[in-house]
Amino acid sequence: MDAADTLSKQLAAETQKRQNAEMLCLQTLFQKATELAVERDARKTSEGLSASLQEQMNRMSQKLDELVDEKEKRKTAEELCTTLKRQLATMIQATQELDAEKALRKAAEDHVAVLQDVLETVTIEKDELKTQLQQKSVSGFSHGATWQYEIDGRWEAFTPEATEQMHQAYLDYLKEIPGSQHKTICSGGVARVMDFELMQQKHLRTGKTRQIRVSAGVPRQWVTPPEDLLQQGNDLRSFYKEVADPEIWESIRTILHHTGHAWNTSMQCNCMITAEIKSVHRIENMRLWHRYKMRLDTMRRDHATYKISVEPAELGLDGVFPCMAESQQTFNCGETLALDVDEKMLLHGTSWDNANAIVREGFDHRTSRQGLYGAGVYFACAACKSHQYTCEHFTGPQAHLKSNHKCERTLIIARVALGDSYTATRKRTNDRRPPLRSDSSLGTYDSIVVKPGPITGHQNQEQIHQEYVIFDREQAYPCFVVQYRV
Repeated sequence: MDAADTLSKQLAAETQKRQNAEMLCLQTLFQKATELAVERDARKTSEGLSASLQEQMNRMSQKLDELVDEKEKRKTAEELCTTLKRQLATMIQATQELDAEKALRKAAEDHVAVLQDVLETVTIEKDELKTQLQQKSVSGFSHGATWQYEIDGRWEAFTPEATEQMHQAYLDYLKEIPGSQHKTICSGGVARVMDFELMQQKHLRTGKTRQIRVSAGVPRQWVTPPEDLLQQGNDLRSFYKEVADPEIWESIRTILHHTGHAWNTSMQCNCMITAEIKSVHRIENMRLWHRYKMRLDTMRRDHATYKISVEPAELGLDGVFPCMAESQQTFNCGETLALDVDEKMLLHGTSWDNANAIVREGFDHRTSRQGLYGAGVYFACAACKSHQYTCEHFTGPQAHLKSNHKCERTLIIARVALGDSYTATRKRTNDRRPPLRSDSSLGTYDSIVVKPGPITGHQNQEQIHQEYVIFDREQAYPCFVVQYRV
């Protein structure tokens, strides 16, 4: 029993011990499990926290990157702004300098324009004074007339001094001043008595007589007697001489009907086909004629000084018939056209009142309106071009559109010295004189010639009619005044 009890007790103790060990093991396992669970939860929490922290770090990193980018951008913007400010300041300074330069340039241009006006005025006055001095040196106040005496069957000219004295004495005789029929003239230490009634001179010492005469120095076909030419004033009737020569009338009729584009039925110029001549007058103005001849002599001297070779300008480039070229000699009044200064017979359309002013005082570029090629006097070789300016009521480039307006038209056939001419290739509206030659030391050209064809700056980009422009009032003489009707 005791052994059994002891064994039982031992078993019970062993069992208790095993249970205690198992319990301890279970507690340990539970504790471990709890620790593991806590550790797992902590790890999970830690991982979550770590992920959260990582996400926050990522966001912070992104934000930081954005801040860095923004800072860089701000820095770049600030640098760009600084650069732009600097450029703007430079531009403002440049603009101010440009404005100042423009102001200076405008002031300089205005000054140059004023100086140019002064220079041109001085040049005109100089040319006029030069012409007057030349007139005095050649023939005193005789306006080109010369006195001659007969010797051995030929006529010799008196000295300029004697010519001047005889001219004044002869004017006194023509005015019937008492005692003027006989006048003593001293020249070269020799005294002679002039008898203007018999047109003789008598040498006071030898008593020898010779015939004398006065030459007005005008074209051969003029009909006004020298004594009347020498007394010409401003009476228009003394300048107009009616012309009945059928050759001249026919030449004018041909020019009116066939020059330029009169043949073209699609153009306004075609109205010239119906032109009817009403009257033709030759202009015999001795004062104007000699002013013109003096200008030709001046041109010749200038050409000789500068060694200028004159190339003749062409005629009739805007037409199909050579009417104007063929009529040149018909209108020269017996005075051969001078090739060395390229004299041409050209056309100038105007009103009747303007024609009277031209007949009395000559062409005057100073009263001309501004044209495409400068403020000069314009001529043409086509009647349809000149016709544009012939109506009293309609003047200017559009006047030819009024061709149905029945009014007297006035055409001047003029003798024009083109000299060394410049061929225009562009519009020259503001010009007041011909262009300078390529070597400016040689001065300006004598005239401007405009050929049909492309012209830079022209409103139509093309010139239709041929034109000629002069800028010196002495460079043309009005030979004939024609009145007609279309």
